[in-house]
Amino acid sequence: MSAAGVKIGLTAVVVGLLLWWQWDHWGPLDEMKPVKVLLEIDQLGETLRQYREARQEFPPCLAEADEQTRQVRFLKHLERAFPNAHYGRTSADFARLQTQIAQGLGDGSPGYNFQSPAGGELRPIDIGTLDAAEALPFWLAGFPTPIDSTTKRPAAQRKLFGFHRDSDAPLKRGRAATDESHYRSEPLFEFEAERLTDHDGDGWLEFTWRRPFPEERIAPYVYFDGDAYGATTARAELLGTVRYPADGPLLKTWGCAIPYLTKFDPARPSEAQWGNAASFQIVAPGVDNEYGPREADLAERRLVDIEAGRTSVISADGTIRPTAPLFAAEKDNVTNLHDATIDGR
Repeated sequence: MSAAGVKIGLTAVVVGLLLWWQWDHWGPLDEMKPVKVLLEIDQLGETLRQYREARQEFPPCLAEADEQTRQVRFLKHLERAFPNAHYGRTSADFARLQTQIAQGLGDGSPGYNFQSPAGGELRPIDIGTLDAAEALPFWLAGFPTPIDSTTKRPAAQRKLFGFHRDSDAPLKRGRAATDESHYRSEPLFEFEAERLTDHDGDGWLEFTWRRPFPEERIAPYVYFDGDAYGATTARAELLGTVRYPADGPLLKTWGCAIPYLTKFDPARPSEAQWGNAASFQIVAPGVDNEYGPREADLAERRLVDIEAGRTSVISADGTIRPTAPLFAAEKDNVTNLHDATIDGR
């Protein structure tokens, strides 16, 4: 081959690698992101439907504002997901399980832990901090892999540890001294390890639409189940309370992800109609890496009728007022309700 031919060939290889890197991190062009994300949301949705077929129920998203509601729904779903296990149904039962998961379930096995992203020390994991971005990896692939307290190395060679194969005690960690993954369930969905993050530093993992750069905070996929947002319709004080993140610095970074309505009249809130009322919604941020307006008053709740393209805001005193059409930060969000972004592009 001539020198010119070799040069052309090398150039083609370099260009190909650059295009691959660009797709892996950004997609071929920003406007191609919705296509990539929609395909992945569809795959996640199909896995959730298979999950429901096997367990007769979609998993809870853990996004309700009321802590007791979250705890009881978590325990009741464990009965569906693991019928041989008996963890109870009350908040007191949840508190006991919370301690057991952190310290060990009394069978000599250690509790679950994680390495603090701040100082690097090992901390016990807390099931009480699971949220709507961490629910998908948890229910579909199990616990984050814990750290061996002696070797300071992960207990398995994967980031998501699954559940224990003991059907009577699926939440226990186990006592294996080597690679513990032999005793764990396989993931229902293959979450790419490089896209599993822990932005809030609680040990539970979120799943982002692309690999983040070092120190970059990519807003993750958020899962809302229909039972969670559907239950808010009957009580006006609950409308708009199912959301992620609920508070903290991430809310000021990304804005707030919410489930979407397909019909809403501020004068008749009890007649609100939700998208996918009988199943679930998955929400991803647009290319701006925001779910909604970051500058919004944190005391206000947002309701979005995506069919009408209209936003309503609920003030702290319960007053519902229509606002301008969709906020700019929300228009490019991607969900499983549309075959495009929220504003149809």
